[in-house]
Amino acid sequence: MELVNIILGSIAGSSVTGIIVVQVRKALDKYQDYRMTKLQCETDVKINRDNNRHAAKLGKEYTAKNSKSQTMTRAS
Repeated sequence: MELVNIILGSIAGSSVTGIIVVQVRKALDKYQDYRMTKLQCETDVKINRDNNRHAAKLGKEYTAKNSKSQTMTRAS
């Protein structure tokens, strides 16, 4: 990104080129924001998936534990 800014800064001599450079910089900023948002969404999805797996595991353990205690209560 820094290299692109250096290149664009050296090109920005004329007013027309300067306008183009500004537009390219805006586009690069938007793209970088998009990438950061996408990365955050992917991270959130991974965290949610991990949390769901953990909750399912706890649910299975809870069900197994309670079904054993109910079976023992009924048998006695």
